[in-house]
Amino acid sequence: MKLQTQVPVNVSPYPIGYNSEIFLLGSCFANHIGGKLKYHKFKTTLNPFGILFHPKALSNLVERALSEKEYGEDDLFSHQEQWHSFDAHS
Repeated sequence: MKLQTQVPVNVSPYPIGYNSEIFLLGSCFANHIGGKLKYHKFKTTLNPFGILFHPKALSNLVERALSEKEYGEDDLFSHQEQWHSFDAHS
């Protein structure tokens, strides 16, 4: 009788090591994993736009970064004397 589920795991062609630069975006899970990686001295950039849940917002941020498109006034809105974006936690 097997009391465990056997899950075959393939070795990644892109292993993570201490020389890797790791960029994490997403929810509190990304924060949790990123915190563990930082604690163990991995080079990480963790949620620079705050916690994000919506895949479209994540996609927008990645696409803008890759195309080097900066945010302008048309991409932001003012509320209670602070600037906000629908793409990032603000």
